[in-house]
Amino acid sequence: MTFFDIKRPNKYNYLKRKIFPFKLPYGYNKKRYGGEKDGSYVFVEKLFDKSKFVYSYGIGEQVSALCFDRHAAELGKTVYMYDGSIDQLPYNHENFVFKSEHLYAEGISDHIAENGHKNETNMVLKMDIEGHEYSVINTDINIIKDHFDQLSIEMHSLIEEIPEGWDIQEPMLYMKTNHAAKEDFFDKILEHYNIVHIHGNNHAPRHVDFPDSLEITFLRKDHRVLEIDKSIFPIDGLDYPNYNDTEDYVLDWWI
Repeated sequence: MTFFDIKRPNKYNYLKRKIFPFKLPYGYNKKRYGGEKDGSYVFVEKLFDKSKFVYSYGIGEQVSALCFDRHAAELGKTVYMYDGSIDQLPYNHENFVFKSEHLYAEGISDHIAENGHKNETNMVLKMDIEGHEYSVINTDINIIKDHFDQLSIEMHSLIEEIPEGWDIQEPMLYMKTNHAAKEDFFDKILEHYNIVHIHGNNHAPRHVDFPDSLEITFLRKDHRVLEIDKSIFPIDGLDYPNYNDTEDYVLDWWI
């Protein structure tokens, strides 16, 4: 584990000590895919360019929610899209492959087999599945690490606090106080991946400087990284507020 003095220490230090970004080596840069709106994601451009296939979990029923998927499809990627909360996509593209299905434990393994991707090792995974990310990653990390060299995952329920009037559904409600599962998630994923980008969702609450929801880009460890990134996030040109009426959250507890 990397140790550093945490700015503004609080009860979420156990997660802060695990969640911090690394610098990319010379010649590698990050790019935001999907534009400036919510639903866009940051990946390492050189590796994204090489990937032929994108797996996208959690779509939604609004056309605006497809900005990342559409951008990837327009770049020639085949985008495999899964969301059991909708019967059909609000927008279609010839490079979309959609299935109305919730992601379940071991589901990624089944999807890779169904799509004939058992020999693919540098695919891209995007995941925004409202709290189910913990059980999926904790179950499927070994299959994920073999096939996806970049992940962008929206993490939920990182803090216990619930704003008055908020209606929190399962499994996000359960995960609010399940500290062991959250630690287990980061221990497992960070064994195989480094964090290279981090952004706080300003539509979710925060405790002091630690947001309830983080959008995190993970890069598999066969790709080299440098020292801890001492930049203050958000990064101009890469990050934009999820909710335009509120300032973006500043993230810098590892500096």
